[in-house]
Amino acid sequence: MLLGMLQYRKISKVKPTFPANVQLSVLPHKIEKEFRTLIQIYTRLLNSKMLMRELLLEKVDSIPADTLLINRYLDIYFKAKPGQLDPEIPTGFQFEQSKIEDFSLEEARVFKLVLDKISTPLSDYQDGFITFGIDEKMGLISINTSTPDPAFSIKIIDILLAKTVERIDKNTLFSPKVAYEKMETETDSLADNYRSIYYDLNRTRDTYERYLKQPDSLISEPRRKSMHNKIIRLEVEAEINKTGYLASLEQLKVAKIDMDNETVLMQLIDKTMMPIEPYIPSAKVAAVKGGIGGFALGLFLIVSFKLFRDVLREVDEDEPGNTELSPVDKTPFFRRLLHRCRSIISYPFTKSEPQEKGLIIEQEIEDEAA
Repeated sequence: MLLGMLQYRKISKVKPTFPANVQLSVLPHKIEKEFRTLIQIYTRLLNSKMLMRELLLEKVDSIPADTLLINRYLDIYFKAKPGQLDPEIPTGFQFEQSKIEDFSLEEARVFKLVLDKISTPLSDYQDGFITFGIDEKMGLISINTSTPDPAFSIKIIDILLAKTVERIDKNTLFSPKVAYEKMETETDSLADNYRSIYYDLNRTRDTYERYLKQPDSLISEPRRKSMHNKIIRLEVEAEINKTGYLASLEQLKVAKIDMDNETVLMQLIDKTMMPIEPYIPSAKVAAVKGGIGGFALGLFLIVSFKLFRDVLREVDEDEPGNTELSPVDKTPFFRRLLHRCRSIISYPFTKSEPQEKGLIIEQEIEDEAA
């Protein structure tokens, strides 16, 4: 009853939190054996503290000005649940720098404490941490968090969802994506060259046409031939660049199709929406569990007391003048305690009398000694 009351009072003082989660389906176009390996890679990426560091340094909307998420985090817990923050964090502490390399010693220490809190799930109904649940067979990713502020819980989920999709998209393809990006750069370069040459060609044609409209007395044959040859040269260059650009563009389209066949499909399955129902642990359930634990503890103490009392009584009953001790008397104290425990445990099954059980134990000890 005492433990049940203590648990009831403890849980009844717990303030409500607002849990939020999002579930994401990650499936490739081709279901192959490498799919499980990809999911394991995603697991390592999402459970890394690098993602948590980026989250804490993200800027969130605030009044009067945008602030770091870690400042908002500290502000909420200082007001709602100051006891769940590390006691080494000064009350009302706020970060002034937004980059880790610019942190002061105090900021670096507090940042590490907060980072450890949000990335390490704690027991005893403590909240404020983030967990990633991943089903390797189904390809499901679940992101969960819980804070004293419902809007802040949703904000964390939104940021983590965006960063999760970005991380998976960037790390899905390796060499195909790199090759595609290089080909895309080359194609853009060919397109720029083609536009430049085509612009020069049109400008030269316009100049040549205006020159031919002048009177014959003002037209110089060498200049006319030079302009005509320049137009022919630009036409050839433009045609060559156009052919190369179109060929590269076709290859880029084919490469895009092939790359899409290897790209994963990410689909949002479920996401917590406002308003969020607060979560409060049940004090009655905690009282029942405490009562069960107290009953088990009391039963253990009673059995232990009986065991020690029986063994001590056997020791007191030994004759001090008897130099020829029996094998039972020669056995160490803890070994005799072990045999006594075994006799008590097996008594309901054997239904033997204590004296007969003692003879059986003596016989076992004599056999072991022999």
